[in-house]
Amino acid sequence: MAKDKVVCVVRTPLQLFNAIEACQRFHQNDLKYLVLVAGSSVDLNMMQSMLQPDQDWALVHTVIFQGWRKHFYGWQLNYWLHTLNPVKSVYIGMITHVPLHIVNVLQPAHIWILDDGNESLMIARQIHAWQQQKTTLQNRWQDQLLDLQLNPQRLLKANFFSTFDIQASDNILVNNDYRCFKAKVHLLPIRPDILVIGSNLVGTYLKDESTLFLRLQQLLQHLPPEVPHWYAPHRYEPTSLIQQIQKLGYQIYQTPSILEYSQLQQGWRFSASYSIRSTAIETLYKIYEIPGFLYQLPASDFINLSKWEECLYIWQQYPHTINLCDGKK
Repeated sequence: MAKDKVVCVVRTPLQLFNAIEACQRFHQNDLKYLVLVAGSSVDLNMMQSMLQPDQDWALVHTVIFQGWRKHFYGWQLNYWLHTLNPVKSVYIGMITHVPLHIVNVLQPAHIWILDDGNESLMIARQIHAWQQQKTTLQNRWQDQLLDLQLNPQRLLKANFFSTFDIQASDNILVNNDYRCFKAKVHLLPIRPDILVIGSNLVGTYLKDESTLFLRLQQLLQHLPPEVPHWYAPHRYEPTSLIQQIQKLGYQIYQTPSILEYSQLQQGWRFSASYSIRSTAIETLYKIYEIPGFLYQLPASDFINLSKWEECLYIWQQYPHTINLCDGKK
């Protein structure tokens, strides 16, 4: 009996982590193909470090999505994609470019959206907005010259494999409780160490580095004393910024993998995690049972009001927050 085929298209380490969970939960006996979309060497190296023999990929295909190559993935992929048909399911973590093209070429029976932090909530809102349109989405996303198929029409009935309570009444939502990965970590010992999770916010959300340093210093007053306080830099935070954070009194927690995976590798769990807006605090709780807290900043810290309102929405959705808005600059 021929095996069903499943294709996972991922661009970030977290998308890959969730793709592995989906395949181990639902597709143990299927042929599994992985497409790594390399938007940066940092992400690609991290994803490659996460590949293990027990994941049982039939093939791993890398698409370089940088520089001039961003425009020619149709030419790179189309012949190979046509050899895969028919495909049962395609898992994607983004709804543009390479993932969308692959969905349109393969036309699978099922499309699943994987989590990638807050991006997942924005994807759900975008799909809902498309669903509210009264007319069929037009083929203005077609690019015959580059042989690309980028019409999002097929995404209207996409399903979600998510840790979030996504409000999508027209789509199936299957809860990702990380049951497969949790089976590997449930006996890890807990140490009193505290983890503060960084995000790449300076210049995109926060006004400047000095604002971040001030709030991280202020946060120390809210953390349990006399235990190690670790700062996990975002993979795109520069070395100079990380060095300044270390001077504030944080130990730097840098691993070759994502936080969801690294604690299995180190052999112990943190006692709690904190962040401004990273959804990793939620996934770490689901996987390792580590309590997580967001810390809320004043609007004056942000480059504009809309960026603060975006974070405010996240803070309001989360039950455990620390308010640093009373701190004076």
